Amino acid sequence: MPITIRGNHFVKDGKRFVIRGVVYQPYRGSRFGSLNPEDFDPLLDDHIDEIHNDITLFRELGINAIHVYRIVPSLAHDAAFAALAAAGIYVTLGLSHPSAGKCINRLRPRESYTRELLDHYFETVDYASKYDNVIGVVAADHVINNPDTTLTAEVIRAVVRDVKIHMKQQYEKNGQRILPVGISDEYFAAKSTNSIDYFTAGNKDTSIDFYSFVKFDQVEESSVYWQEDVHRFEGKGIPVIVSEYGGSSRRPREFHEAKSLYSSDALRVLSGGFAYEFKEGPNQYGLVMSDGQRLWDFDNLKRSLEEVKVPESEPDDVNERCEIPSHDFPPVSDSWRASSDIPASLVFDT
Repeated sequence: MPITIRGNHFVKDGKRFVIRGVVYQPYRGSRFGSLNPEDFDPLLDDHIDEIHNDITLFRELGINAIHVYRIVPSLAHDAAFAALAAAGIYVTLGLSHPSAGKCINRLRPRESYTRELLDHYFETVDYASKYDNVIGVVAADHVINNPDTTLTAEVIRAVVRDVKIHMKQQYEKNGQRILPVGISDEYFAAKSTNSIDYFTAGNKDTSIDFYSFVKFDQVEESSVYWQEDVHRFEGKGIPVIVSEYGGSSRRPREFHEAKSLYSSDALRVLSGGFAYEFKEGPNQYGLVMSDGQRLWDFDNLKRSLEEVKVPESEPDDVNERCEIPSHDFPPVSDSWRASSDIPASLVFDT
């Protein structure tokens, strides 16, 4: 059953859906400059045996979602998505591609807004829309990381607009499912409200449907780890999730922040998130080794998730959160340089 959005909640079958997930990007050649699809697309049907093995671990861990940075829509994924769906695992999916011309360049944002970029995004959302267990797509991931790169928000907003217009046209033409569109911010951008306010300002038909952010601060056992984020994002009117969490300055990680992420106070505003990351790689953030051997991090995250009970909202409780506030774009400043001057669409009359 597809996940939908009502106000600041994800909803499944009339009840709130809270993401208990992990980032899923098994290490092959993807972090070493390879553009071989088998290296950076973890959901290829060619990997189905590995996927089945990992699903067994997903169930043991107690998760209901994974985040995948990218797939190659011209290749086969039906078996992989079917296996995930049978296990109750949903997916958030990145739209960018590591090759030139298919991602937003934070250093040359206007130059990277091309028809080639849009065609790739359109192809990916068209492909992903056929899988009911896709929660939504991420149009920009870790792009804004300092005041200079906040200008990139103008192009990100243009791409979000174009993707949403394209999906609306496909729905009107052939009934294709419209997927929610979001972004994932570095914590630099998430630490102020400028970013979420920018991407939710103005016309709701061309703004983001959900917002996510990265947070890797090391945490001791504390119930207030997410407190500032809860206060910052309260009342924003869309689901807010944590796209990556789990500081690794000390191994094994204890994942105390997972317990507080699913506390009643945090869940007033946040809708869960994704621990980083499932498979161990050179940066040593993994929960399991490439052969599936569990690390202590796996056991600690499992224990933290077992210690919290995520409440299910009844339909009436969910409906009460459907009011979405309207607001203007944030003012341009030294720390936020993006204006409402969004590039005209290369494809549509807007």
